[in-house]
Amino acid sequence: PAGNGPEGETGTTVRYQKTGGFLKPEGALIPPPKDAVQHRMGVEVHKGIFLFASYPSKPLPENIKEILLVGSEDGVIRWEKVQKAREYSSKDYTEHIIEGGNHAQFGSYGRQKGDGRALISAQMQINESVEVIKDALSY
Repeated sequence: PAGNGPEGETGTTVRYQKTGGFLKPEGALIPPPKDAVQHRMGVEVHKGIFLFASYPSKPLPENIKEILLVGSEDGVIRWEKVQKAREYSSKDYTEHIIEGGNHAQFGSYGRQKGDGRALISAQMQINESVEVIKDALSY
């Protein structure tokens, strides 16, 4: 249901799966209805996806904005898989490399096997990611 987050927050609708007569979260975030976003925020809805050191495993709609953010020191992501997944990408695809960033700092979950050593702080990586997202969503 919508409204899992603080009052007025958008993007917190959770898809549920029916299991044995009960509903359980699938864990996938889906956006709220377009009218709800426009009403709460007073802005046009942008359709897009931000991939943090990841790639699509299924075809994306051609008309959405797709941005891959990855750290230059990321030793976990497999570039051959990123290249293969390009066949699933939208027409509006952009890669943004965060110089000095690594894989683990996108999720703040600690060191990952095979990951490179970050040359910037986690906060710097987060700040740059936020700026990329803000720029992509600006008019």
